[in-house]
Amino acid sequence: MIRPRRLPGWWLLSILLLGALVPDPARAQLRVAGEEVRVRADALTFDRDTDTYHAAGRVEIETRGLILKADEVTLEALTGETRARGGVVLQQGTDLLFAEELTLNLNTERGVIVDGTLILEKEHYRITGPRIEKTGRESYRLTDGALTTCGCELGRRPTWVITGREVDVILNEYAFVTGATFRLLDVPVLYLPYGVFPIKRDRQSGLLTPHFSQSKRHGLSLELPVYWAISDQTDATLSPEYLAKRGVKWGGEFRYALAGQVEGQTNVFWLDDARRERTRWALRSRHDQPFPDGTTAKVDLNLVSDNEYVSDFSRDGFDAAAPQLRSQVIVAKAAEGSSLVTQFTYFRDLTLPDQAPVLHTLPRITYTRVRQAIEGGPLYYNLDSSFTHFERDRGLRGQRLDILPGLSWVTQPLGVLDVVPGLRLRETMYETSQGISGFQHRQLVQADLSVLTSLERIYPLAGGAFERLRHSVEPSVTYSFIPTISQRSLPEFDDVDRVPRTNLLTVGLTNRLQGRLAGAPGAPVRELGRLAFSQPVAFTQLEVQPPPAGGRQPLQNLTGQLVANPADDLSATIGGSYSHTKGHIVAYDALLSYRHPLGHAASVDYRYSKPDNINQLSPRFQLRLADLLAFAYESPYSYTASRFLQSIYRLKLHSRCGCWELGFSIIDRKRPNDTEFAFTFTLRGLGSLGSGAPR
Repeated sequence: MIRPRRLPGWWLLSILLLGALVPDPARAQLRVAGEEVRVRADALTFDRDTDTYHAAGRVEIETRGLILKADEVTLEALTGETRARGGVVLQQGTDLLFAEELTLNLNTERGVIVDGTLILEKEHYRITGPRIEKTGRESYRLTDGALTTCGCELGRRPTWVITGREVDVILNEYAFVTGATFRLLDVPVLYLPYGVFPIKRDRQSGLLTPHFSQSKRHGLSLELPVYWAISDQTDATLSPEYLAKRGVKWGGEFRYALAGQVEGQTNVFWLDDARRERTRWALRSRHDQPFPDGTTAKVDLNLVSDNEYVSDFSRDGFDAAAPQLRSQVIVAKAAEGSSLVTQFTYFRDLTLPDQAPVLHTLPRITYTRVRQAIEGGPLYYNLDSSFTHFERDRGLRGQRLDILPGLSWVTQPLGVLDVVPGLRLRETMYETSQGISGFQHRQLVQADLSVLTSLERIYPLAGGAFERLRHSVEPSVTYSFIPTISQRSLPEFDDVDRVPRTNLLTVGLTNRLQGRLAGAPGAPVRELGRLAFSQPVAFTQLEVQPPPAGGRQPLQNLTGQLVANPADDLSATIGGSYSHTKGHIVAYDALLSYRHPLGHAASVDYRYSKPDNINQLSPRFQLRLADLLAFAYESPYSYTASRFLQSIYRLKLHSRCGCWELGFSIIDRKRPNDTEFAFTFTLRGLGSLGSGAPR
């Protein structure tokens, strides 16, 4: 057995004496050149003959937003002249200056730095030189200086650097370089007698990076955007573009972000198209504005001169595959338990000729009250109502008022079931352009009965990511009845005008699995999985459906959905619809997505719909081939058309120090048939160089 040894008493005495010899840091609040200065150091002395403070050992001086750290500092009390040596660090906001020696006047903030490195954190610039003169609070002058945006560790050679005999730096402005040489991997590749490089914190007006492109539709093109910082709240960009096959295309963008969360953006495009021999234009505008009383206003405009504009210039912010364009103005007011929405909607059907009449809703006013108790009793009241004015150039026009109030009764027999019977009356009135008076109306009654419950069980867990699991089973039965009523003479604007006869029983079952994350009280709950089925049973055939060949089939389409979220980076959703009449699945949708912490990502989306003639697989993935190299690919494939709709390939190479990026992409579209390419080389802080496809 080994016994613990006791330390001799003189050892304990020695340790106490050594501890007494370690001095506490000296702290002082000084008055230097009329300014308050806080000093902290291992040793601090004052020479009365010269009015000079001497600080040594872990020196830290703070004044007027400046923090100076060094091994030794001499500070003149009358003038504020400061000399620092050894491990000098000067901090001003987020900017840092490292040096071996520094002479600085704390009052004027002028001085000289020997073997210094200036790091501008917000601008991502690093500026170095054997001699740096600080000419003001935010200005420097360097002899044989160098600047780069490579965020490499100190002492490590950056990938690229700009050197110059003289470098004048004005923070939030520019760096003016005399005898500028651009060096790549320390090899000089470009010389400029004089160069100006932006060092910006705020938005500044000026030229943006030119954009070169080549495509079959437009030919060679060159875009020269100009940016205008109008004010702190507004800016604009003018983008003239030369298209070899079409002419000069003008583009403009205006953005604003005002007080009170008022913001918006407007884009305008204009072109005298030589290829189509006509003037073409487009307008896209968005405006969001809240009001103090809770009212919100939203504007979303998408207007074009012709239907082909969207496919010819989808890079202007349009979806080339969209069947229509929609422009809306919405004013909404929400109160407790109710909402009032006024909505003007203008449609442009891109599948029809330009002059074909299209139905618009100008406006649609909707008032809704959610289910609320009447005087605190078991009866509840709700209301859905709308007024719509339908307008088009030719064809049926008119107004419709639709009112749908409802009463329901909530009861809980046996304490485990929620039984909710309900009755709704519907009155729909029309005033149209057809007939003598044009007035027509419809009355409907709808009866509902819902029975539902929820059974659950908690499973405590010991250890692991979750402290407990919750499994719930939620069965439900709902019955709806709407009697037969003739509606053939009524106008037909949308689905509201044709309410089918309904005698439907719907049985549903939902399983949920939730987990509470382990940790502090109030930790979030994650839904790990959900499985839901719904089976409608029709006791009478719907009017809108033709009778099946084998006679009436009471079982309507069975729908189901499975959602799984086993981890933060992995999820799956599968849904489908099965037809008992046809004996097979008529619609199916599956999405599987994964994202790796290192930057890998993949997803597969499969959509199948027999009624809509959709059978499409859309794979997407991104691979981090190395720490600095990433490849992305996506290519939706249509089994109906037996072809890829488009294929997109992207390759990006990043620098280890984050100062440059090399990108290459190919977009191969089938409709319209066009291949676009892009090659970019971006220097952080200096912009992009290269050529590319239309955006």
